[in-house]
Amino acid sequence: MLFEGRRGISPLVATVLLIAFSVALGAVVMSWGETYIEQKAQFVSGHSEIGGPCDSATISVIKVGGVPQLCVRGGTIEMFIENSQQPLVGIKARVLGSTGVFLAENILSAPLAAGDSVKTTVAFKPVGDLKQVELTPLINVNGQQQFCTQSETIVEDIKSC
Repeated sequence: MLFEGRRGISPLVATVLLIAFSVALGAVVMSWGETYIEQKAQFVSGHSEIGGPCDSATISVIKVGGVPQLCVRGGTIEMFIENSQQPLVGIKARVLGSTGVFLAENILSAPLAAGDSVKTTVAFKPVGDLKQVELTPLINVNGQQQFCTQSETIVEDIKSC
């Protein structure tokens, strides 16, 4: 009696409305979930906006005309190094040759301030034909010295002085 003269919506229209509602609800949930997952992934991986102390420890061998200013004379390597952003306590040098490896724990005679450059030499034991020189910055973190291996500089084209 109450609904005698009324007609309902067709099953096709009802299905379309249900699908539209489901898609809209799914989009909202996925949008919220994506933001949540990204935040959790940054927390777990540790790569948030705050970087580690070694992120700003960058050194490089000065280049003149595209040529690194690093050369070998007898058993000594001469090089010009520049420090970009963070004061360095020292620089570790690893000299790789065809017959061996030589390691110098600190090739600096004094700390190297941010933005400074220095000419330094490394006397090394015979290692055969030089293949590579690897320079790793050493910084001071909360009173302790720390090597920044992810900021190392590698030179492979080593010429005679």
